[in-house]
Amino acid sequence: MVGTSENIGNYKQRTVRIRLVKLTEEQYGNVWITNLITDAPVTRDAIPSRHLLFIGDSLTAGYGVDGINGISAFRTADEDVTKTYAYQAAEMLHADSRIVAYSGNGVLSRWIAPEQDTPYTKNILPEIFPYIQNEVPDLIVCNLGTNDASYVRQIPSRERAFVEKYTDFIQQLKKVFADAKMLLLYGLMEQTLCEKVQETAQRCGTEFLKLPLQNPVNGMGTDGHPGARTQQEIALYVERYMEQMMMWRTDER
Repeated sequence: MVGTSENIGNYKQRTVRIRLVKLTEEQYGNVWITNLITDAPVTRDAIPSRHLLFIGDSLTAGYGVDGINGISAFRTADEDVTKTYAYQAAEMLHADSRIVAYSGNGVLSRWIAPEQDTPYTKNILPEIFPYIQNEVPDLIVCNLGTNDASYVRQIPSRERAFVEKYTDFIQQLKKVFADAKMLLLYGLMEQTLCEKVQETAQRCGTEFLKLPLQNPVNGMGTDGHPGARTQQEIALYVERYMEQMMMWRTDER
């Protein structure tokens, strides 16, 4: 909020931990911290030894996680990254996480309506992804393709184009983050591109994990997106795989 301040309270002197989290995507607005004023020293928590980078679309951003499918239209108030599988899995692993997610985006095409038949490539994810090395991740987790599927539609030539574009993106990531392991996820909201994502993983020498299709019984968020319960279940599913893949233990930091 611009031009406002928040008083935590007039409490007795004690140690408190403050975590600042932006719950929504960058494309829905930015947040800047210009100054922190305290009457006591401020120290940073110890930086975790484990570092994760998640790259995805609305499923990773938490689009509509607090909404109700078929009832509520999307509002930024219904997006909450802390309820996503990515954020929760990182917390379970005691890992520092960076989440780069753009709703509606993909590697070949952004989401298009059924009546459209040409790819929507404006600001496509591989072109806008910030290829920077401020922090070197131990593991990069990519969950992409759901929006591409709206264009690919199981057409062989488009499937081949998708694999080529995704392969190019993964190879670029491997150049920038040469020491990171990689894991590709797919299948939570639709599964027509599962084999093609797996093919991409095989081409690039990365791991692939097929996600279970969401169960409507668990509750669905805005526009058919996973609700909080589904996100939590997928967090456990992904965390177990990452724990084994990286040979990490959740009782260690």
